[in-house]
Amino acid sequence: IAAARDLNVSRTRIAGVQEMIGHFEEALRLRKASLEQAIDSAKQDPLDADAARSVGLNYHSTGLLLMRMGRYDEAEAMVRAGMASVKGGKRSIEEVMDQANLEHLMGALSRRRKQAGRAVQHMQAAIALREAHLRGSADARLRWRQAKSFEGLAEAQLMAGKRSAAADAFEAALAIYLDLQKSGTLSPGEMGTPAALAARVSELRR
Repeated sequence: IAAARDLNVSRTRIAGVQEMIGHFEEALRLRKASLEQAIDSAKQDPLDADAARSVGLNYHSTGLLLMRMGRYDEAEAMVRAGMASVKGGKRSIEEVMDQANLEHLMGALSRRRKQAGRAVQHMQAAIALREAHLRGSADARLRWRQAKSFEGLAEAQLMAGKRSAAADAFEAALAIYLDLQKSGTLSPGEMGTPAALAARVSELRR
């Protein structure tokens, strides 16, 4: 099982490289192979928490790639399967966060498909799942993901024609970005994000 896991880690890294250089079909082949291996490993040892979590992570990465390729039906099926894999029973914090990421991805997919109501629902679900674990947390990555979900929620609310709700969500994202900036954990590539969000909030509040 350890050897299979090491192979899968290598396969996932190669898939990431293939995706970066635009070789999407090869990346998809590798992603699907990784998913199959993860499912097989989880079946071999149902008590292995890492193996079980790997299944959800692989569903997420494969669904995200399919969405980027414009294959929305396949992407939705993949994300739904991922959601089913992380729901039920006693779950670790990591598994709850994985479910939040899958909810965010389903929200992003719904936005691509112009389904504003579904997008709002899934973004709100992602935010709610993370909220309990964010209180007092210094996890910059987790807070960054929450900011992204608030941005996604804002865009979905705009799509639904709800400007005030969109402004509220953008403000929530802005507060997180400013906190990350203050703590020195905001990535250099996103230093302009707070100003851009502040401008959008100002425009929506007029």
